[in-house]
Amino acid sequence: MIMAFRMSGAFIALALAVAPASSSPIEDGVAAYLGGDYALAIAILRPLAEQGASRAQFYMGVAYDSANGVSRDYEAAARWYRLAAEQGHPKASTVLASRYEDGLGVPRSLVEAVKWYRVAADQNFSEAEFAIGVLYDAGRGVKTDIREATTWYARSADHGYAKAEAVMGIRYQYGFGVAADLSEAVRWTRKAAEQDLAIGQFNLGEFYANGTGVARDIVQSYFWLSLAAAKGDDAAAMRRDEIVSSMAPDEIAAGDNLVGNWEPRK
Repeated sequence: MIMAFRMSGAFIALALAVAPASSSPIEDGVAAYLGGDYALAIAILRPLAEQGASRAQFYMGVAYDSANGVSRDYEAAARWYRLAAEQGHPKASTVLASRYEDGLGVPRSLVEAVKWYRVAADQNFSEAEFAIGVLYDAGRGVKTDIREATTWYARSADHGYAKAEAVMGIRYQYGFGVAADLSEAVRWTRKAAEQDLAIGQFNLGEFYANGTGVARDIVQSYFWLSLAAAKGDDAAAMRRDEIVSSMAPDEIAAGDNLVGNWEPRK
């Protein structure tokens, strides 16, 4: 059985990209923050943020969220995110939207959440596009509309967001908001799996175990389930162990070799 994709009602995106080599004060501040020297980071970033640098404003929001170099203060974090969002910083817009969705540091407002997610989505920011899909699925701040949700997931997936790719795989498998198409289900699930997303790896492993949309291949099934299991996915570990009981030693060795040579798609 394919594992369902679990979605939270709130969407908080705080993943931070690795900073490029320092070449400006902002880059110096970001490098210090990512390197864990929070006192130095705040000393550099705060004046830049106060001067209106949106990237510095975003990192000040992250600092107040995480209590790194400053005391945790969700209201202050939201203020910095808003300042960055008002200047067109898409990740800040997305985080601010999630705060309105949860009522964290700002009054809860689904109207504001939808507004700020759309601001980021208008910049083709995949995390915001995914979040709008979740809102349409759940009927939060918008009228429930499975087809509209699927449209937003498809946009996000087209922009390479792994969670959206996994969702599109499930949608195509079961015909949620799109016509059922197993070849498309496999294609999108594989994209998510290749980005090292456990749910995509689990579902692709199940496709290979059952011959769903692909030729049945027990070694490939073992391989993908093993990757998901290594991330702590208990269901994947249980399913892999079931499959192992019917595998020959050379098949297990082949699967282990695939696991050992695995590199996620960049």
